[in-house]
Amino acid sequence: MLACMLSTAVSAADYATLVPSSCIHGMGEWGEEAVHECIRRDLPAAKDLESYPLSSQPVIERCIALAGRNGWVAIKECTDRALETR
Repeated sequence: MLACMLSTAVSAADYATLVPSSCIHGMGEWGEEAVHECIRRDLPAAKDLESYPLSSQPVIERCIALAGRNGWVAIKECTDRALETR
């Protein structure tokens, strides 16, 4: 779902603004509490990614494509692993 939302170019400064809608779409069927938990978990990860250097952008974009359907925590974990091996 998240990867579909990011099919157009999204700047790093926009990641956190995508969290509520991605959580609503991804977790809405499980109720309000699940959506709030998703936001509580994913918002800090998205904000962290916004602070990564511009040189990390290609890695972040690759991780969005690979792990985006699992949320921003998964994207951040993917990105951190990839940057460690650089």
